[in-house]
Amino acid sequence: MKEFKLFSYIRKYRALIVLSSLLMGALFYSYFSRKQTYTASAIIQYMNPEAVDGLAPDGTEIDVTEIYSVEVMTKVFERLGLSYDGNNIDAIRANVRVEAIQSKEEATAQEALNEKGELAEEKPTMYLVSYTVGSQDVRNAGAFSQQILKAMLNAYVETYAENHVNSAVPLYSVEGLYERDYDYIEMAEILDTAVARALDQLSYRTDAGFRSADTGYTFADLRREFALLDEISVPDAYAYILGNQVTKDQDVLISKYEDRIKNAVLKNDKSEAQWRGIDEIIAAYVEMMRGSLNTDFTHEYILGDVYDEYFGTGEDRKRADETTEYDSLMNHFVSERTAFESTLIDIAYDQYILEVYSGNVGMDDGVSIEVVEDPKEAPDLQNNAGDTDDGEKEPTDEAGEPVSDPETNDPVTDDLETDDPETDDPETDDTQGTVTFIPDTVVREKIVSSQESQDTALQMLTELADRVDFLYQTAIATNQEYNRYTGAENIGIMTDTVLTPAMNLLVYAMLAVALFGVVGCVLAIVVGRTFEIFDYYIFMDRKLNIANRMGCDRYIAKYSKVILPSDFVCVSIKMTEIEEKNRRYGREVCDKMMADFCRILREVFSSDRAFLANNGLGQFIVFLEASDREQAHAYIEEIGNRSASYNKEHECKIAYTCGISVSGKSKIYEIRKLMIDSIKKASRPALRRIS
Repeated sequence: MKEFKLFSYIRKYRALIVLSSLLMGALFYSYFSRKQTYTASAIIQYMNPEAVDGLAPDGTEIDVTEIYSVEVMTKVFERLGLSYDGNNIDAIRANVRVEAIQSKEEATAQEALNEKGELAEEKPTMYLVSYTVGSQDVRNAGAFSQQILKAMLNAYVETYAENHVNSAVPLYSVEGLYERDYDYIEMAEILDTAVARALDQLSYRTDAGFRSADTGYTFADLRREFALLDEISVPDAYAYILGNQVTKDQDVLISKYEDRIKNAVLKNDKSEAQWRGIDEIIAAYVEMMRGSLNTDFTHEYILGDVYDEYFGTGEDRKRADETTEYDSLMNHFVSERTAFESTLIDIAYDQYILEVYSGNVGMDDGVSIEVVEDPKEAPDLQNNAGDTDDGEKEPTDEAGEPVSDPETNDPVTDDLETDDPETDDPETDDTQGTVTFIPDTVVREKIVSSQESQDTALQMLTELADRVDFLYQTAIATNQEYNRYTGAENIGIMTDTVLTPAMNLLVYAMLAVALFGVVGCVLAIVVGRTFEIFDYYIFMDRKLNIANRMGCDRYIAKYSKVILPSDFVCVSIKMTEIEEKNRRYGREVCDKMMADFCRILREVFSSDRAFLANNGLGQFIVFLEASDREQAHAYIEEIGNRSASYNKEHECKIAYTCGISVSGKSKIYEIRKLMIDSIKKASRPALRRIS
């Protein structure tokens, strides 16, 4: 059996070991890359002075769950262009973690307070925000997690400012102005409302030092622009439309305003019932207080003592509710009465529009409504289409036309009857403080607007709408940038987004390659040695320690189907006088001589390109790859020298003949024929014998 040489097996199978190790490393990398998760992390800090007490700038408690709220994640989806079909917003929120960061000193102090059963006075202001996503969930999970976290923190900073520092600008949009069939006066009203609302909303923005880098506007600039529209453009539009009685359809327009007045009257009837009921309760409350004869108190007794009451003890006590039941009633009364009076103004405006588009009043004429403290003193507004400002009304004939004085051709007026507040009974008079509108009494003059006036009105409204929409979008963008600015002042993103994979796949892949390399080496040694053992018992002559006849046949079969190269050599060595030496010296001595000769052959033909085999009793075959006749003769010469040295020391001498056949020289390119040719040459008497 061959000598056990550890690294020979590794060298023999090194290509297979390297290939299998790389393959297993690649398989490991591919498998676990699908199981890989990536965590993007960043540190934020609440920087407002109240943050140490756990409070936001508006005094509310800081809630870190707002970082991944639905409001914030909706903005993230919009800014990243994510679809709700391919991404689950709840799944993303579930993978967000927010952890407070404390120094060792703070953690130690917290533990000490916890042992005493106390709470820390200062709240943490720094938090670690992280988002984790797996490769099986999305493609390029590492970049996706970083994008989500960055967008989420930016959206949270802006949302935090909107909710706790500076609210958004809920202005009216005029995008749908042309989608519905509005008349020109209605379009002017919509634009007027949008401008008024914008001025009201922008009045709360007082940061004069902030100028948007995107729009170039300050809030003062925007207020000034909207004020110019309110003072110039909107009145101009009203003046042209009403002055020229511009309308798309007179009948439709009048019908709309008649419905508006009817609805307003119904609304006021409800409001009146509400505030009258509250007024009765307040009166009853006052009457009961007077009847109690408990008048020895002042306002400090009623409110002051209540305001000084506290719930709780020590620093945790809180003020009681300072609003009394009487205060609530008064607030409710004022609210209902204000709505009532506001609706009266709306009714007067709608009535004026009806008068204009009925042809009964010019733009410069006026219709006024008197607002009084006591509804019983209000004038009767029923059928007020013919009322005049001086308290007189125009008498009409049976057809409803005004009656004129035949001498002056002026309308004849009758004195308007008024109610005497001292004699009227409010319980029996159901019309006090109400407005009733009967549209059938309005005398209409047919109005058809010219195309030129309509085009001019539409152009004025379009220019006004475009300007309002531009300022609206500018205000939104300016306020959003301001929220980012104020949000950054109150929330600092202390670090850049750091991406951390759960597993270092490259390191693990290299470890897998190394591990499988070691395993491959062990397998190579085991397999190589196993094959050697198998070959030794099956294909080796154990006495001579060279390949036996079966081993020689296996080698020949390996080359039997190929054409030999021209430098392939076969050497045949035939030991002579074996039987005679067996009789003279004995089998053991002769076998030892043959074994020694085989040892010489193994030493001479030790090259990896030489194959030595026992092809019969005393006959040995040597195949040499990439050799020639000269090198073969050199081998034979060396064998002769060593055999001669051996014969000087041993009684049983080595004697043999040999034959050399080179494929290119002999023109034989089949291994069996080449071996037969060398055997024939070894058996010729003319060859020199070595003994």
